[in-house]
Amino acid sequence: MKKLALSTIVLLIAMIMAIGVQASATVDMTGIWTIEVITANGTGSPTFELEQDGSDLSGTYSGRYGEEDVTGKVEGNQFEINYESSGIEVTYSGTVDGDSIKGDVDFSAYGTGTFTGKR
Repeated sequence: MKKLALSTIVLLIAMIMAIGVQASATVDMTGIWTIEVITANGTGSPTFELEQDGSDLSGTYSGRYGEEDVTGKVEGNQFEINYESSGIEVTYSGTVDGDSIKGDVDFSAYGTGTFTGKR
């Protein structure tokens, strides 16, 4: 019984350490991202040029509606990018996996959509 309890404790410690390492792993979204957006109103192919400083994102959006400055945050593999274009607040939120991203985009009162992207 003692051997079973000790091996269970060792296994639990190993799992906790693995989770801690995974949670502290960081991503770097710095670079140029080519995005494919799908909405009920059609599709688009904007780009984001991003710079990451810690968990903060900054950069530019370039697309159908011109060029805008963006800000955002990264936490683990989750991110959010925000900008305003012609009075419309736009938010991209999703996940990053290496050189790929995917998620949802919100155009305030003008609808929502999904996106995928590559660096």
